[in-house]
Amino acid sequence: RVFWAQYIGAEVCPVYQCVKDNGYKNCGDCEKIPCETWFAVKDPATSDEDHKKSIEERVAKLKAANAMKTKGEGEVHSAKN
Repeated sequence: RVFWAQYIGAEVCPVYQCVKDNGYKNCGDCEKIPCETWFAVKDPATSDEDHKKSIEERVAKLKAANAMKTKGEGEVHSAKN
C-alpha cells in the first residue's frame, strides 16, 4: 500500500490494483498501456508536461523489459529444439 493512495480516496494504488485484477506481472503486459489510469494518477505538484514525459519514459522501460523477456524466452525455446 502506498502512502499517497489516501489522498486520491483509494486504499491501494489504482495502477497496482489494475495489474493485480487482470493477472499481469506489470502494466507492460497490457495492450492498453498507457491507459487512462496512468494519466489520472498524477502528482499534483507535477506539471502536465512532466507527467506526460514520465509516462512516456515508464512505457518505454516496460516495453523494453518485456521485449527482452520475450526475446530471452525465444532463445530458451530455440535452445530446447
